[in-house]
Amino acid sequence: MRLLPALLALVLSLPLAAQAQGGLGDLLIMPTRVILEGRDRSAEVVLRNTGSKPCTYRIFFQEMRMDNAGQVEVVEKKPGALFASDLVRFTPRQVALAPNESQTVRIQLRLPEGLKDGEYRSHMVFQSLPPVEPPAPLGEDADKALSFNIQTVLSISIPVIVRHGETSASVGLSHLAYHPAAKKGEPPVLDLQLDHKGNRSVQGELKVDWLPVSGKAQTVLPEGGAVLYSEVEYVAEHLALSEAKDTILRGGRLKVTFTYHDNSQQPVVAFLDVP
Repeated sequence: MRLLPALLALVLSLPLAAQAQGGLGDLLIMPTRVILEGRDRSAEVVLRNTGSKPCTYRIFFQEMRMDNAGQVEVVEKKPGALFASDLVRFTPRQVALAPNESQTVRIQLRLPEGLKDGEYRSHMVFQSLPPVEPPAPLGEDADKALSFNIQTVLSISIPVIVRHGETSASVGLSHLAYHPAAKKGEPPVLDLQLDHKGNRSVQGELKVDWLPVSGKAQTVLPEGGAVLYSEVEYVAEHLALSEAKDTILRGGRLKVTFTYHDNSQQPVVAFLDVP
C-alpha cells in the first residue's frame, strides 16, 4: 500500500491584547488599536514588511472575549450578538508585500438605524501564508514511508472598536493582598482586583510604589499597560514587584496607581499597609 505525502500545519495564534508592539515576524502594524467613535467613519491600518523576503498575509475578523483573569480567547459568534465586524467593511482582504513595501488596509464604518448605544468590538487578524513549495522527489522506498512538511502559520490581531451613542466606564481597585517572596531571588507579589463599571473598554497603566515609614519612596513596579474590555466586571491581577527582588517590604505602605490612558479621568489610587 502506498502512503501519500502529508502536510502538517502548525497554527500559532498570537492575539494582541493588550496591547502588543505590532510586529509579526517581519510584519509591522500601525496602529495596534482602531477606535471609531463620534464622527469618525473610517480608519486606516498600515502594514509594512520589514524583512528581506516577500510575504503574503490573509486578513479577516475574529471574535474574542476577555475573562476575569485578563486572558482573551476566541469565541463563537452567537445569533443576535453584534460585533464590530457587523458594522465595518475593510479592503483588501489579502496583501502580498515585497521587502520594505507597505500596504494600507482601509476600514469603513456603516451604522444601521436603531443601533443600541454601547461598544462593539472585533479583532482584525493578520495571518501569514507560507510560500507554496513543490513536494520533494519521492525515493525508492516512497511506498513505505510517510513524509511530513511542517510549516508554521503565524497570526496576530488588533482590536477594532466601534463606540456608538452614550458610553462610559470607570475603574476601581480592590482586594489588595501582599505576599512576601517565596524564596531568595524571587520578587514579592501583590494581588489585586481591577473593577470595571460601564459599557466601554478601558485602557491604562498600573504602577506600584513602596512608601516606607521612614526613608525614600521606591517604585517597585514600573508603569505597565492594563486593559479591561467592556464585557468584564473585573480582572484579577497577580503582580510580581520586580524592583523589590531580594528586598523585605515591612513597616510601610504599598501605593497602587491606575492612570487612564486618555487622561479622561483622575488617576485611581489605593493603599495597602504592610506591618
